[in-house]
Amino acid sequence: HPPEPTGRETLRHSLKQEREKNIVLNKKLLDHYLLTNAIDLQILPIDFNNSNFPSQQAFLSPNQSLLVPQQQNMSTPNDPSRVLIIHSPKTPICCANLNQTITSPSSLALKQQLKLADQRTNTRMTICSLCPISLIAIFVFIYILVQYVLNEKQIYMLKYGLYTGFVMLLSVIIIPVFLIRPRNALNIRIASLILNPVFTLFGTKYRLEDATVLDKEGPCVIVANHQSSIDFIGMMRLWPEHIRYCTILAKKELFYAFPFGLTAWLAGLEYVDRKNRERSSETMRQVTKKVQEKSLRLWVFPEGTRNMTETFLPFKFGAFRLAIDAQVPIVPVVFSSYKSIYNADKASHSYFWRPGCVTIKCLEPIETKGMTIEKDLARLTEMTRQRMMNAYQTIKTITNDKKDE
Repeated sequence: HPPEPTGRETLRHSLKQEREKNIVLNKKLLDHYLLTNAIDLQILPIDFNNSNFPSQQAFLSPNQSLLVPQQQNMSTPNDPSRVLIIHSPKTPICCANLNQTITSPSSLALKQQLKLADQRTNTRMTICSLCPISLIAIFVFIYILVQYVLNEKQIYMLKYGLYTGFVMLLSVIIIPVFLIRPRNALNIRIASLILNPVFTLFGTKYRLEDATVLDKEGPCVIVANHQSSIDFIGMMRLWPEHIRYCTILAKKELFYAFPFGLTAWLAGLEYVDRKNRERSSETMRQVTKKVQEKSLRLWVFPEGTRNMTETFLPFKFGAFRLAIDAQVPIVPVVFSSYKSIYNADKASHSYFWRPGCVTIKCLEPIETKGMTIEKDLARLTEMTRQRMMNAYQTIKTITNDKKDE
């Protein structure tokens, strides 16, 4: 019969079993800690060369390299190659040996850290899952309001508020992108690619006629009728595919509509001070030079202000003078009347913004080569206006209950 174990051997055996259990537990805790905080850990290899730590591989964050001498006085584990020193910005130094118990911090502290890490992970997952649900709920809520609760004026106020709010919000968000290449006309195309998917939600669609006219290479001056601030939606519809490298001529007052005015300036818009003739002339000379040298296109509203009447206002000469000076063609673009789908008349207190389809017709270019300011400016201006008026009277805006024949 084997001799009965002594009390010391029994104690040694029980301690060994307890130590093995701790090793397994600590290894699991450490593995879980590394997986949970993998993003936060900054781990670099470093060699210890001293009497306590023979040549071995350990890990330490760069900003904690000065703590190595303090760690050298620790008792050397049986298997030094298994030592792992871990540090992250959110947690204190943790020294663990995969074959021994964790020495610092204590197992209890590590368990608390793991619990906090799990809570943070669960919070992030909850937020990520709630975001799409919240967006869907908002869209459903707005749809119910529009369809069953609000009257036409309230729908107009809601749509116009969302329209201006989104444009202003994007104006702030996109500024860093425009700062990469400030005052570059291609920035407008970037904005149009972002805006168009959102603008479709407002229920205004656009049908393009003869848009291939705008596909021709080379500089030109595009002139269009101006009815409302929602002309901007139709302009962005044309930009990505047909206009591309083009800037817009606008009144200087628009610059002070912060933040949109600043963002538009970074996108390459040219502001004209209509109250100062000298500054206005200087701006037009600079724009003419850009059109000639950079093969730039220019979008202008020759009426100078918004107009929703049956006839166009007299055209101002600025755009046509520039086209003759630069010897580039005039390309007329006509938007059909908004009267059946949009109105914001303060005098009659009539407000509505209904779903519908606006027709945008692009007319053939009018060449200006050989023309002079003295002989042809007035004739070119009136001829362009008349052609646009004729097209305006033939195209229609399609409402939901009416199809264009």
